[in-house]
Amino acid sequence: MGELMSMCGYRCDICKAYAPNIKQNDQRKELSEMWKKYYDLDIPAAGIYCDGCGCDRSGARRVDPDCPVRECVLDKKLAHCGVCTQYPCDIFDRRKGLCFEEAQTKLGKGFNDIEYFVYLRAYDNKTRLDEYIQKREEKSRKDKIMAIAFEAGIDILILAAIIILLPLNGWLEIVIGVIIASILAVLAHGVIEELRRIHKSKKRR
Repeated sequence: MGELMSMCGYRCDICKAYAPNIKQNDQRKELSEMWKKYYDLDIPAAGIYCDGCGCDRSGARRVDPDCPVRECVLDKKLAHCGVCTQYPCDIFDRRKGLCFEEAQTKLGKGFNDIEYFVYLRAYDNKTRLDEYIQKREEKSRKDKIMAIAFEAGIDILILAAIIILLPLNGWLEIVIGVIIASILAVLAHGVIEELRRIHKSKKRR
């Protein structure tokens, strides 16, 4: 099974409540204990079964049938919270899972990193969606830089063709040379500024 993300950013493919995982290796008893320990949820093993929030099959079962995040995402016709301009919001916070550090702080000496990794990593949706957004923004910036570089290449080719094809006098060659240098300087400045913005954005994170 490949990576499968729910509407709120949970990882269905590694969630022990997800139907295909239950059929392969039923660990609902242990999961119920982990939910009680880390989230104060009292859900018996028999009540843990989820076909996934993206399943629209008639009679589909979900652990959280009234999930406000699912309702919001469907209303907005989005894939998940990570593509919403209002993320993170109060609705998302109602289904925000514990990251490693938060779980460690909450449990203190009772924290166990192995049980967190096995049973609770699936619900660290804030970290997962933040990484998704960061990668998307970085790709957008890289695409912008490539577009600038492409435009620069076209401009250089056009100006080079003018120099080669036209019978230019000495002073005109100098003028065009200055124009080319100025254009290159402006384009280079744009690329450098975009790289600086990317670097600052990474430092803030």
